[in-house]
Amino acid sequence: MSRRHQRVATRLSHRSLLAAVVATALLGGCAHRGGLYAWGGYDQLLYQAYKNPGDALVAQQELQAHIASLEASHTKVPPGLYAEVGTFCLQAGDRACAARQYEKEAQAWPESRPLMTTLVAHIDRPLPPARPASAPDAAQPSAPPAGPAPAASTPSTGARP
Repeated sequence: MSRRHQRVATRLSHRSLLAAVVATALLGGCAHRGGLYAWGGYDQLLYQAYKNPGDALVAQQELQAHIASLEASHTKVPPGLYAEVGTFCLQAGDRACAARQYEKEAQAWPESRPLMTTLVAHIDRPLPPARPASAPDAAQPSAPPAGPAPAASTPSTGARP
């Protein structure tokens, strides 16, 4: 082979190698590496508990089991999981369990401490009664009375126009 052909072959092999490295880097960037935390089906459990409140106890138990397995393996519990279990406990009427979970959340995630401290401080307040889904919202103003609106008085004389 001539020198010229050797240089061309070397350039092509370098280009091929560079193309292979770039392709590997690009395709490797698309690989799924999993999430930062092990959520244990949290989103689906929460959705089911909101959609069907009768499933709240099941969601609470499954999240508690997931947290226990994470703690046993010394894996960081995702942010909000302790607090969510605490809310399930509170809704079930177990205020002591709720306070424990809120305190764990504050310890695990210091940025949540102000909220968790406030929740624990107010945990003994009575819960408001649940409103039926068909009850009108008290914050919404009622409809104006039927009929013509009363005439307004004039500010200077107080007489009606």
